[in-house]
Amino acid sequence: MDKITILTPVHIATGNDIEMPCYHEVNDVTVNRYRFTDILSQLPPKVMTDPRLLNELSSRQPSKKLLYRYIHQYVDYSKLTPLYNLEYTYDESLSEARNDVSEQMHDLHKPFIPGSTIKGTLLNSWKYYLLKLNYDQIRPNIYKQIKNGQNKNLDFHELMFGESLDKGHENFYKELYSCLQCQDIYFSQMELFFAGREGSNRDMSGSIPTTYKECIPPLQTTDLVLFHFDEFKLNVLKDKYKESRYSELINSFNRDFFFKACNAFTRDILSVDMDKNYFNFYESFVGINEKLNEIKKELENPNTAVLRVGNSTNYFAKTISYLIKNNDPGLYTECFWQRFAPVDKGKTKPNERTMPKTRMIYSNGERDYLPGFIKIQYDKKS
Repeated sequence: MDKITILTPVHIATGNDIEMPCYHEVNDVTVNRYRFTDILSQLPPKVMTDPRLLNELSSRQPSKKLLYRYIHQYVDYSKLTPLYNLEYTYDESLSEARNDVSEQMHDLHKPFIPGSTIKGTLLNSWKYYLLKLNYDQIRPNIYKQIKNGQNKNLDFHELMFGESLDKGHENFYKELYSCLQCQDIYFSQMELFFAGREGSNRDMSGSIPTTYKECIPPLQTTDLVLFHFDEFKLNVLKDKYKESRYSELINSFNRDFFFKACNAFTRDILSVDMDKNYFNFYESFVGINEKLNEIKKELENPNTAVLRVGNSTNYFAKTISYLIKNNDPGLYTECFWQRFAPVDKGKTKPNERTMPKTRMIYSNGERDYLPGFIKIQYDKKS
């Protein structure tokens, strides 16, 4: 059995943006969420037929300002039945906020981290660790793909084996990945956080407010087996590919290797945020550096792994870019705009020195966080 602990707020988006009037403050630390249709049902007919409101909502760039003003004027939330409640301690009154809220995945109003999210994060760490362990041997493949490849996204198979992914290779990976089994992880509470992208300019000045996000807050825990493997399927693959170059990949499908991969991945990416220049940047935020030091210390504990999951966290393209940046800085700099920049040149100005650093910061008004860190305390016998 594994013990999973939320270290910093985790947000797994449903893709739904919820209108801010659906959240109404009950007291200084709690908000209720309501259905938008229930709220609109309390608006009188004269409001719903107001030409100013209809023109505002039907314009090419619709504004909800007038609609929200009417809601604030006419709606009596005490007559509505809330869907659920969340903790909220941010210093901005929700009645004054105009941002939508990004909905957290939940079932019967209990937030959860989907097994598919955990699986994707584990495989990301696994790929990273294999490439790191084999970097000297695969360096020619890396140069070949970066210099000659047409697709901007770097491909794991081509980096490992020096050839493009075909139908047969795709089938192998589908078979292999299906051996990794992860279940949804449920928690009991949600909290509303404000999210903003800080240090948005190349000189690390600037701030871009984004939205509010429903999150699984820190310190919640649950006990379950985070992941396991279908041993029957693995044995079939081992026999099928025993003389194949894929044997290393198949043999690495065990819990010990995956936990080592998780920590290697997290430790390396964490080092970017803890670089002196960027660590100093976080001094103006409450609690971030303290939490980063805590996470770094957790990585030293036996039978403990740390993952980063969900919204505003790193992903394969960025982290493989970091691996190349760290091992072949000249190649990285030369090919940054061609291969490693997250967007095309001209749309924005990403900084090749700071990538893959993310600066999305979640705040509840009391503390600031880099989102998505979870801790797993595991038994090697599981």
